[in-house]
Amino acid sequence: MNDEILLTIPARQSMLLVARMALSGFCAQCGADVDTLDDVRTACDEACYCLMHQRRQALQLHIRASFDGEYVHVCFEAERGAPVDGTAKHDPEIARGILSLLACQVELDYDADGPWRIQLQVCPSFPAGGGHER
Repeated sequence: MNDEILLTIPARQSMLLVARMALSGFCAQCGADVDTLDDVRTACDEACYCLMHQRRQALQLHIRASFDGEYVHVCFEAERGAPVDGTAKHDPEIARGILSLLACQVELDYDADGPWRIQLQVCPSFPAGGGHER
């Protein structure tokens, strides 16, 4: 079974709570523990902030999350508008570094204006006895 959610929000700081709560609620349904839910909320903030602070104005953020029975796959995608001022306000490599501490796998897709999509893979629960690295 492959469960999936889709969420579109305006690309505004005040709307990130909606994204954080929806994504953490989905991960909770997939068996995530409290520490993993904290990581998911932080990763959501970081990914959205990164996409919202690039060379082109982010108009909306599309967030898709699915669970394949082992991993939660999350895709954050920015629908972008006009150029803002020519310089990115957030370094995507800093975002990649932070996200790499919070998720098993991180991919950023770029074009000339910076990242427009960020994909994460999260393990919602660890097998008994450990053996899974984040």
